[in-house]
Amino acid sequence: MDIANELGADLAVVTGDFITGAGDSLADCIDEIRHLRAPLGVWGCNGNHEIYARAEDEAQRLFARLA
Repeated sequence: MDIANELGADLAVVTGDFITGAGDSLADCIDEIRHLRAPLGVWGCNGNHEIYARAEDEAQRLFARLA
């Protein structure tokens, strides 16, 4: 996250596949993403791995805590 923040982007977009499978820690990944900074915001979406692992609701809940 430090390297991404040092780029000084106006907008950060994180596109899915935060996990590989159902056994991976989505919370750990999202905990790292919360360190991204961009003046126009940090946006993202789930990838197919979150869908296949049925982790979409958990991802939404965890990301909502950051808002």
